[in-house]
Amino acid sequence: MRLPDFYHVGPPKTGTTGLRATLARVPGVTLSSIPEPSYFAPDHEKRETKGILTIEAYADLFRVTPETLRVGDISPVYLHSVHAAAAIREVTPDARIVVCLRHPVERAFSHYLMWAGQRNLPAADFEHRLLAALRDPRSVPNERDTRFARCSLYAEALARFLDTFGRERVLVLSYDRMVGDPAGWMRAVLDHVGLSATEIPDRVERRYEGRGAPGSWLVHRVVRNVRSRTARWLPRPVRSLAGGAYRLFNRAGPTSLHPAEVDRLYEHFRRDAMHLFELTGVDFDASWRDRSSRRVDA
Repeated sequence: MRLPDFYHVGPPKTGTTGLRATLARVPGVTLSSIPEPSYFAPDHEKRETKGILTIEAYADLFRVTPETLRVGDISPVYLHSVHAAAAIREVTPDARIVVCLRHPVERAFSHYLMWAGQRNLPAADFEHRLLAALRDPRSVPNERDTRFARCSLYAEALARFLDTFGRERVLVLSYDRMVGDPAGWMRAVLDHVGLSATEIPDRVERRYEGRGAPGSWLVHRVVRNVRSRTARWLPRPVRSLAGGAYRLFNRAGPTSLHPAEVDRLYEHFRRDAMHLFELTGVDFDASWRDRSSRRVDA
């Protein structure tokens, strides 16, 4: 039974879909046969949805071949699961952990658009719902309705993994670097998981970022199903053209925040960013304050 050598633990909306697509093209890497198995997060409903409830069923997701050098699980719900760090270490104590942190307002906004779109809620309610979730989460009846906000509070969640695995086994990367230097970002990931001699793919994928929420989630699910059925035989240029036309047709708005909103909302996350500096020695606050001077897209 072969279990993962490394885990990308999230959080959501930090490029994990693109990372999975890129790592799938790296020789010697075997990923789970389904995205985001979430096995080690029993406190998240996604684990039940995926239906992977035993360690044997989980291990069966990794179709190891003689060419496999590293096995990986990319499940962005792990970072904020209170059980995941300990559960992962219990069965894979030598595992390597990868975390990618994004500007908290930008990440929360992207997460909110997805969550609100699924519930037909207006995107314009973002600030009101964010502040309610941060200031008084008990005022929100359903805990799931605060998740888009809480997943942008990183320090406490990251501390669990650092305490459990040790600093040398946890790689903390910036989403800004993934956007600005995707090859360097991927090089850091491969080096951390023990694939220093492996070449970086010629294209580092970035999927679903900067596109906003669908105007209709029903249409989105239908199109996604059709896309999965035609991906193997439809030429890439045709898929790209069709995808661009679909996103233009089925895009909700607004999909960006005014800089003044970003400035105001980031103050609610700044204490958490200071704590991150204490944990990692990386001054995320400095770069995130710089980011808040420009327009933020979902």
